[in-house]
Amino acid sequence: NNDYGLGFYCTEHKELACEWAVGLGCDGHVNKYILDTNELNILDLGDNKNFTALHWLCVLMKNRKFKINQNITKQIRDYIFDKFSIPLEGVDVIRGWRADDRYFAYAKAFLAGALSYKMLMKAMILGELGDQVVLKTEQAFEKISFVEEEVVPATIWYEKKDYRSKHAEKEYKTLLERESDINDITILDIVRAKMSPDALRVQEEEFRRAIRGINKKLQQSDRAKAVNIGEQALFDAAQAVNNRQSA
Repeated sequence: NNDYGLGFYCTEHKELACEWAVGLGCDGHVNKYILDTNELNILDLGDNKNFTALHWLCVLMKNRKFKINQNITKQIRDYIFDKFSIPLEGVDVIRGWRADDRYFAYAKAFLAGALSYKMLMKAMILGELGDQVVLKTEQAFEKISFVEEEVVPATIWYEKKDYRSKHAEKEYKTLLERESDINDITILDIVRAKMSPDALRVQEEEFRRAIRGINKKLQQSDRAKAVNIGEQALFDAAQAVNNRQSA
């Protein structure tokens, strides 16, 4: 019932590793490794030029048990497996979204028709929980080197872990309560139209483009604020010099 099947699961985000390692009143251990990726066949599910969220979901459906109120119909399952299956033979390392409780809830809600594809994309692209890296083959295991071990105290990290979980649950409920645009497509729309991966990539790219536009405006706004602050600082400095000279 692992996201990407059997393998050695890692993360590049130390804070997440610390949270995963601890339990209530139970300290944990975090190990640091270095992976030599030379000559390894790496599948990056986050490569939006070649894959979509449904490619990730397809891998997830083949490895995890889905229990939702509305059963996933055979047509939906067959469509996803037919159009979005990725051959994993010969893949040494898989990198992709980490299906924690929040991401898994998004996936189930989408398959049940409760979440549009756009909202799923928003959850995936703007998510805070990062990627996971999974070593799948002996070749990959031979390329990993142990660096150090660190004991992480539950008194610090369990509280953060608990906060992240509760915040994720609140965020999920808020996402479901938001009204979707009438033009947003659902899994049923995708299956009925027999949309191809290329067609979905267009949908995702439009959303990513919109996100980039918003980020650009925010950056420009921050730069404008910085310029204003800089100009004010120069004015204050000049004023201080003038005051000293007058004195």
